[in-house]
Amino acid sequence: MNIQGYGSGSFVDIMNSNHKRNQIPFVNQIVSYKDTEDGEIYRAYFTDDRVTTHNAVGQKAWETAIKDASHAQKIKESLGGIILYRQDNSTGKKALTSVGFPNGESISVFEADDFSKENPIYTVKYWDESGVESEYTIDPREIDPENASYLEMAAYTTYLDETGQTENAFGRFVGAVNGVNEESVTDVLDMTDKKDFLSMIYDYMQMQYDANNLEGYLSLKSMYDCMTGGKEYER
Repeated sequence: MNIQGYGSGSFVDIMNSNHKRNQIPFVNQIVSYKDTEDGEIYRAYFTDDRVTTHNAVGQKAWETAIKDASHAQKIKESLGGIILYRQDNSTGKKALTSVGFPNGESISVFEADDFSKENPIYTVKYWDESGVESEYTIDPREIDPENASYLEMAAYTTYLDETGQTENAFGRFVGAVNGVNEESVTDVLDMTDKKDFLSMIYDYMQMQYDANNLEGYLSLKSMYDCMTGGKEYER
């Protein structure tokens, strides 16, 4: 799990933390928030009947029972922060990847009902800042990272990770878009607008190189090479 620039960035969950799964039942939603008293970042894990909050090092801070859906919503509203939707409440499906933003917008990627290895179609759900849900069906094999929406790139990078072509391309994509935009992503991008995200990834990769962050550069380059087929990028 990774928080990148809490104030202006986004909150990513790639759902592969074994220690969390051992500690609590399946988590439907996660809220990342900053405590107004101590200034620390906490994560509240919502199951069907309980909220368990941990601090940044994984220590339990507090826990409370959930009476019903209305009670859960009131707790989330009181915390503020960034919401991740880890489960589709209408189908019960678990999200493959999720990202949330400080203004309340959130994206989760699910396998579509007719998903198969031969037909890897994804359902991408998007919640706007008011919590209104929209749904998109995306074939990641048809995505061009030089002309794609943020929602399409979420499906595309999830597909690259799920098929073993990359490792954490989803998180690196989110980090790259955050890194090249000084303002909050949701202030400069509409999630359905087509953008040249390959250019953003390239720019962020070069930023790591110029900063002598070789590890960061190489991790981004492996994703970039996968997206370009190893060809040199031409602006």
